[in-house]
Amino acid sequence: MKIFLFKLLFFCFFFFYFLFKKIYRKEIIGNYNFLTKNKKFPFSYYFLRLSENLSTMIVINKKNLSLIFDKISFLGDNIIKERGGVVITFHYGLYELLPLIFLRKGYKTAITYTPQKSKILNKIILKMRKQKTLKICENLKEIKKALLDKYLVGFAIDNVHKGKLFFLKELLPNLKVLKAPFIISQIFSYPLYFMLIRRNGKGYEVITKRGFSLSSVKEEIKKDIFDWVLWGK
Repeated sequence: MKIFLFKLLFFCFFFFYFLFKKIYRKEIIGNYNFLTKNKKFPFSYYFLRLSENLSTMIVINKKNLSLIFDKISFLGDNIIKERGGVVITFHYGLYELLPLIFLRKGYKTAITYTPQKSKILNKIILKMRKQKTLKICENLKEIKKALLDKYLVGFAIDNVHKGKLFFLKELLPNLKVLKAPFIISQIFSYPLYFMLIRRNGKGYEVITKRGFSLSSVKEEIKKDIFDWVLWGK
């Protein structure tokens, strides 16, 4: 019931939000055309998918993860458990649940976080994210300490405001991503993992790739484009 109410709330929000955000609508259509060559973008279906994902991410926490955990298939490469690692993902699917899922699998997980300008919004987001991971890292010193303590440290590399960015035009024409996790992985010699989590029928699947291959990433994303938040901020 709670998920349904959140889903309805988010669907209404996205409907009215994009009603006035012509620039975002144009950007999404352009990205969709680039990835699929299709001209018509089904906004209603897109809003529904976003609403479902956001609702699930809000409701699921450490106490009730069992509602979805047994329905998850783990695909791709193995993670080295004896040392820390840098994890990168996009705002895609149920990305907020990745640290919680790997925490259940026995890994120590941390996520990087940039404080919001709004104190109220910052408080709400921090409270949500603390329910889904062991550690929040807000600077390089905390990231280095977490890696040294054998944590998987997660970065959502798209839709970012601060830090050095670079283009990934092979994925989307105007996509900029955060450079920091790639540099941290290379300089401090920690393995880099790319992860995605998405729905698969009545279940879910987590994909893990060692390293970052553009062709492999693009192939995975195109399997279900509607799980990706396709606009910039």
